[in-house]
Amino acid sequence: MRISETLIRHLEGIARLETSREERRGLRCDLGRFLEYAADLPDVDPAQAIGTAIPTHLSGDRPDEISPSLSQTEALAAAPTVRAGHFLVPPVLPAAADSSPPPLAVAPPVANPSIPVTSSVGESALTALSLTEALQGLEKGEFSAAEYRRDLRARIQQINPVLNAYCYLEPSDEAETPSRSGTLRGLPFALKDNLHRLGEPLQCASRILTGYRAPYDATVTAKLLAAGGSGLGRTNMDEFGMGSSCEYSIHGSTRNPWSPAHSPGGSSGGAAAAVAADCALFALGSDTGGSLRQPAAHCGVVGIKPTYGRVSRYGLVAFASSLDQVGPITRDVRDAAQVLELIMGADPRDATCRDLPTPGLMSEVDNGVRGLRIGVPSGLGRMAVSSSIRKSLNDAREALVAEGARIVPVDLPELEQGVAAYYLLANAEASSNLARFDGVRYGARAADCADLATLYSRTRGEGFGPEVKRRILLGAFTLSSGYYAAYYLRAQQVRRRLTDAFDRLWRRCECLLLPVTPGPAFPLQSRLADPLSMYLEDLFTVPASLAGLPAGSVPLGLCDGLPLGGQVVAPPFAEATLIRTLAALERAFPMRATRGAAVAAALADGGGEP
Repeated sequence: MRISETLIRHLEGIARLETSREERRGLRCDLGRFLEYAADLPDVDPAQAIGTAIPTHLSGDRPDEISPSLSQTEALAAAPTVRAGHFLVPPVLPAAADSSPPPLAVAPPVANPSIPVTSSVGESALTALSLTEALQGLEKGEFSAAEYRRDLRARIQQINPVLNAYCYLEPSDEAETPSRSGTLRGLPFALKDNLHRLGEPLQCASRILTGYRAPYDATVTAKLLAAGGSGLGRTNMDEFGMGSSCEYSIHGSTRNPWSPAHSPGGSSGGAAAAVAADCALFALGSDTGGSLRQPAAHCGVVGIKPTYGRVSRYGLVAFASSLDQVGPITRDVRDAAQVLELIMGADPRDATCRDLPTPGLMSEVDNGVRGLRIGVPSGLGRMAVSSSIRKSLNDAREALVAEGARIVPVDLPELEQGVAAYYLLANAEASSNLARFDGVRYGARAADCADLATLYSRTRGEGFGPEVKRRILLGAFTLSSGYYAAYYLRAQQVRRRLTDAFDRLWRRCECLLLPVTPGPAFPLQSRLADPLSMYLEDLFTVPASLAGLPAGSVPLGLCDGLPLGGQVVAPPFAEATLIRTLAALERAFPMRATRGAAVAAALADGGGEP
């Protein structure tokens, strides 16, 4: 589809977003390519479309209008000056060294004064422990939580200059750690930089949130603290969760511990890299279209997205509200089961969070899959999947059969329509959710703006990075007059069809085996010039997100020294089945010793050059 500069300008007005001439040239090309790809969605009758969980009041007949705004003086006068000691009139954005778009290259790690640096990479028996092993060690008195935290901080200070997994490390406070009780007994956890932790910087890897501090704890954060956990730091991510490589970050790119010249995946790439490099016992991240499962696969660890509504989203900075979910990245499946038990449950502050009993997942780890019917889509051969992924999936299928499972061939042609539907719907929601970042209420604002409209557009233009701008404008296009029915409503119907297809599938099997990604981790820089190729990384992860299903990634082997992941998708709220199946695959393909040796060798080599 041909996108004119006039249309881009129109979308900028709707989104209150200022871009440069060079950016507009790139946006015309990128949006045109994606919309050509999305044009293959099947034609549907818009009257039959069923809405997402987020209601919308737009219609295809409503004209696009840009409402008149208050003056800058009137708007800033109405802004809060102080609220709980955190909400101030936003500071002015620091001047950029160059107003032109950044070059398509790997940004170096950004020096962070909160993370001291030491010179060599050491090893610690404590930091290599799983959560289960660490809790056992504390129970036996072999070490204290303070000793564990000290060793972990030392390892982060040694390794973070290479991997750039963390963007913030909490100040050391060992005095309070030994006295903590509860399930976690004072052990530390890491948070993705889009989850609230009271008083800490919260930037979502974006320049627009410069200086913002969280005024409260996210529900999942509060639950871990109540269970005796202690905060450790914040992990790097793609800006606002928009990316599959952890390269779109104001903090610089994160690198893969297995091969620092490769991407760790995204958007929770910092969390996955930290866990894989023994720089975090476990981490919480978010998954909108695969942002836990894909980086977990690329880093050789476990990542789980729960059922939509199983875990509270309160305190998670929204990307796409009908898709976002919080979940864990861990060393093994048992650890993931334990963390899920701690963070699941009803929350009156999240209307989408279901009030259901919390299942006992730890007991499912050793139950095996004997008698379980596991579906495998028959159409993977015609899809763009590498030979190494096909082989790993065949090996996984044989391993499950050896454990007593029954493989059921299934037909799920809707898988191939998922990427187009997902990026139309997710970006439509993102364009609305990110409208709140306007230079008045949160983060930072542009300087020397003559009126409020200029303040909005310039703040957003200077504060958002290239991928966020691309997605905001795609979302504005999708919802705009003349295109709403042709794209947004069609994508909604594809989502409904996909959900219905899964519902039919669960009559024949208890879970589904899929790849996580089309191939192993890709080199840094290799996808930045072609956003569509980056989007296609999510080919196998977005279907579960669109249908709100629980899904997890577990390592299945290696290809050229890089880990490959397998994905299990289960029916709604069937996390117990998910854990059973992931654990069976983990037993068949043990990767822990391999990961430790490979990461140690890669880091000892100095990280290499991307």
